Amino acid sequence: MPVAEPTSQPTIAAPATAERDVLSGGEIILLALKPSPWFVLLVSLPVLIAAGVVAALAYVSTAYCGVDCDRLAYSFAIVVTLLRLTVASWQWLGQTYLLTNLRVLNIRGLVKVQTAFVPLVEIEQVQLAESIPERVLGVGTLYFNDTAHPSPRLIWLSIAQPAKTQAAVEEAINRARRAQNINGK
Repeated sequence: MPVAEPTSQPTIAAPATAERDVLSGGEIILLALKPSPWFVLLVSLPVLIAAGVVAALAYVSTAYCGVDCDRLAYSFAIVVTLLRLTVASWQWLGQTYLLTNLRVLNIRGLVKVQTAFVPLVEIEQVQLAESIPERVLGVGTLYFNDTAHPSPRLIWLSIAQPAKTQAAVEEAINRARRAQNINGK
């Protein structure tokens, strides 16, 4: 399947399952992305903060609780942190975002692959949002909105070079709309 690569855009090879099982005839991959590796830290941040608070409380309460109590709290915090980072790593591995000439797609999962998509001509707005941690790390989240749904239909989390990616998506949307107008649909 042909892959067209826009200049100066972050690209990875599309997964074989995406090409074989997800794409329809005549569909061309314009952009294939994975979330930034910072995704692992960002989705784990609330749990990491909570584990840090538990460890800090254990440190402060050592005088009241005893030596074994703080070791138990530290162990709990470490185990929870490692578990969350492991789960986030698996989530990152199983997440792929595709932009084709017809639609945007989320492909998620390692064992059971789930696909969500929105046709480009139905997207009214591509909104870029950057939380403070995302801004510090140089990543952002793209929300794909349309008038028929009050909440975003699709979300691309922790995208590297989010402004360039947003521009590439908006350009693809404009091309799809022009093609639709030319074909008279």
